[in-house]
Amino acid sequence: MPNVPAFIIQNLTVGYSGQPILNQLDLTLDSGRVTALIGPNGCGKSTLLKAMARILTPASGGIRLSDGSALSALSARETAQRIALLPQSPLVPEGLKVFDLVAYGRSPHLNAFGHLRERDREAIQQALVRTDVESLSDLPLAQLSGGQRQRVWMAMILAQQADIILLDEPTTYLDLAHQYDLLDLVQDLAADGRTVITVLHDLNQACRYADELVVLKQGRLMDQGAPKKVMTEAMLREVFSLDAQILDDPETGTPLCVPRARGKYYHQASWAVA
Repeated sequence: MPNVPAFIIQNLTVGYSGQPILNQLDLTLDSGRVTALIGPNGCGKSTLLKAMARILTPASGGIRLSDGSALSALSARETAQRIALLPQSPLVPEGLKVFDLVAYGRSPHLNAFGHLRERDREAIQQALVRTDVESLSDLPLAQLSGGQRQRVWMAMILAQQADIILLDEPTTYLDLAHQYDLLDLVQDLAADGRTVITVLHDLNQACRYADELVVLKQGRLMDQGAPKKVMTEAMLREVFSLDAQILDDPETGTPLCVPRARGKYYHQASWAVA
């Protein structure tokens, strides 16, 4: 049975202040799975997420959803009911407590009076438990560590109960154990039928947890497919200027990227270029 597309992106050009970051991008992303967007800094990964969340308006082209409707035709409320976005480094409203922030995730579902109903409180409680922040519920956000805040933001996204979840570098600020806890949760969400599209910089985590990789470079689609197809030494050289071996992860059998010590591309590292 063929997969149902969550997003059909056609001829998409989008950027900032008239400067395109993605250029005439064509891409179909399937529902009910984890898709990882990978590529060097500035390639358009975050820009693509913002376009799919209707934060950025395309200069040309468009995005359609699984039912064929144009994303641009949805109201802000309809978009938030269907699509949840966790951006990089979200701003924390001053003086807010953990429970209050997670409760914001219910905003698209509240009535005109904005009161939390029993089902809203149940969704908030489930989100707090699944992200292991239930014990922090009454604390001000200002007292939390960066990693704790990141888990609280993830709880807010879960409370939103959208079918499509967009995550921009969700493991930022998390220690290693919580990184894997969060990525396990991401897999669980896909197993429950949700669609998760995430930006990940750790290529090995992307290969272990994603059903599909989308490789971007300079606003163009370089490759798309299962990790075993996409994660090759040639791709790493072409896209990341990285000389590495691809081995099998001894735990999962997924591709494992092991950079060669001071290899051929060591002195051409992208960080040496302004």
